[in-house]
Parts: sequence; C-alpha cells; structure tokens
Amino acid sequence: MMNHILVPLHDHEERYGMFRASGRSMAPKVMLGIIWTLLPFILLFEILRLEWYGVGLLLIVGISGLRYLLAVRAGWYGSVWVITNERVIDVTKKGFAKPVLTSVLWADVKEVKLASKTICIETKTKVPMTLVLVGVKKPTLVMNLISEVQSRCAK
Repeated sequence: MMNHILVPLHDHEERYGMFRASGRSMAPKVMLGIIWTLLPFILLFEILRLEWYGVGLLLIVGISGLRYLLAVRAGWYGSVWVITNERVIDVTKKGFAKPVLTSVLWADVKEVKLASKTICIETKTKVPMTLVLVGVKKPTLVMNLISEVQSRCAK
C-alpha cells in the first residue's frame, strides 16, 4: 500500500497504517482544474478567430490547467499520515514541492480528536503543535487504530 512514499523509519519501528485524505475532499480543486483545462477547447472557435494569438492563448491556458491538475494530484497523493508503533508521521506535500515530514512520539501526544472526517492530534511538546488530517475516508477506522496503538505504547 503506497510503497513508493519514502518515510524514514527507525530500526525496530513497525508501520501499522498509512492514511490520506479521501478523493472527495479534493473534488473542488479537481473540478477547477478540469474547467481551467477544458475551457479553451469549449471556446475553441472563438479563440481561433484571434489567429496565432488565439492558438498561443489556447496552449498557454490548456497547459497551465493541466499542470495545475497534476500538481493537485501530486500534493494529494504525497500527503499521508503514517502510524507506527513509536510515533505518528505526517508527510505534507504541496504540489510538486519536496514533502515536509513531521513526527510526534506517542509519549508527546496530548489529545486526539475526531470531528466530521477531520482528525487532530495535539501535542504536549516544548513547541505545541497540532497534526491535522482533513477528509479522511474512514475516520473511525483511523481513530480505532490510533487509540489501539496509543494504549499499547502507554503500557
């Protein structure tokens, strides 16, 4: 499951699950990208009246819309939560940029909240932070796994 996402694990660390936002949570951005990409082709005859300027405009708008769609997909596919026996790892990727890894040990977890397909993990570290996973496909499954792993690590 999603083996191509490289997450650095410690020597005796076991991965219990990898979760990402559902595809439905990305629907508004995908629809914007589809409209942005197809609009020049819908208005093809009007744009071609501009001759070479129209062809240039058609290519620029169409290619930029396609690039936006690919960036949305890369950002969605590259952003995951990894639940291990030692910590929670949050990999956040924006478009084609390099992913940012944030990890929290189970001992530093203060509270885990679930609110309408959004899971928040608050920490009690020196610099408090909140890890958020929005639009989870099966939030109760993720919460059950988190509570099970957290109870194992508390022992």
